[in-house]
Amino acid sequence: MEDFRLFISLIEGTNDLIHSITPKGGFEFVNRAWSETLGYDGNEVKDLELKNIIFPGQIKKHQGIIERVFRGESVSHVEITFMTKAGDLVYCEGNLSPHKENNKITAVHGFFNNITERRQTEKALAEAKERTDFFVDLMVHDITNIHQEIFSTFEILLLTPEFPGDLSAFVDEALTEMERASQLINNVRKITRLYTKQRDEQEIDLSEAISSAAEKVQKEFPDKELLMTTTLVSGQYSIMADEYLDDIFYSLLHNSMKYDKKDKVRVEIDVEAVQFTPFIRIQMKDQGPGISNEDKEEIFNQLTHRRESVMVLGLGLTLVKKIIETYGGYISIQDTVEGDHSKGANFTILLRYQQPGHNQMEEVE
Repeated sequence: MEDFRLFISLIEGTNDLIHSITPKGGFEFVNRAWSETLGYDGNEVKDLELKNIIFPGQIKKHQGIIERVFRGESVSHVEITFMTKAGDLVYCEGNLSPHKENNKITAVHGFFNNITERRQTEKALAEAKERTDFFVDLMVHDITNIHQEIFSTFEILLLTPEFPGDLSAFVDEALTEMERASQLINNVRKITRLYTKQRDEQEIDLSEAISSAAEKVQKEFPDKELLMTTTLVSGQYSIMADEYLDDIFYSLLHNSMKYDKKDKVRVEIDVEAVQFTPFIRIQMKDQGPGISNEDKEEIFNQLTHRRESVMVLGLGLTLVKKIIETYGGYISIQDTVEGDHSKGANFTILLRYQQPGHNQMEEVE
């Protein structure tokens, strides 16, 4: 008798919703948390059936689960939506098990955890994400179209014989700013996709990715020359990556070309395997103005830091860090000449590579 009282005390003291269902679908027992959550008193419970408290769209599915339990099966991780007396929804998950007397199943016991607050939070986050995606898509689509119209207008002005030549410099500057704005929009779109997209990776030759990025950067700076030297050779290292791999090297080389004021911009790229690990170390050393020790701490986190010296580099480095993290890698900044940041920046990247004769995914696991 004492053990039975202790058992009842535990059931009544828990916040879980507990009920016992008869073969006819009525309630043999409900605990205090069940009554208080669903809003029914003891007399009302006597006249209730299971189908009266389940969200209509789930009745058939749940009745099928109940039938399985009456045949002797225990079912765990059951998700169900109850309805309160007032019509509110209560999201729960729990377990169902058969209750036997004299080797005969006489009832089904259900133990449910109320996860309504969690579901509401998940729903709110999903809705917020949908709104964010909508506004990003709207911005990318509409502002891109607006930019294109402005580009076309400026280009027509420059080709018009009557357009004053002394104003051409102002139009060229405006076009440059428009290009910056377009790049910003492009980076915002890529960052958004990186946070939401499913990974679709393939084996990509690292040398080809760097060479492709260097060619794109060189085309954007026709008045300067990118002098890139590297220890890397074609086919030496392959990376499991996607279409964003080029963006890593494009952003870093673009910054070197942009901020190094010399006509010939030198960038040295050293690549080596890190012994006893699945990583290669890539060091990209330029000879530009470098990055101060203060800015090294914040340079990849423009989404949270707003200091002007960091913001001047745009979202490019934030994008670089996010891409590398999706590949399971790491990036940091040192000085090209140790201890003197004014002699250039050394971006050090760790990336996982495909080792010959090994399955990279098995190694990661």
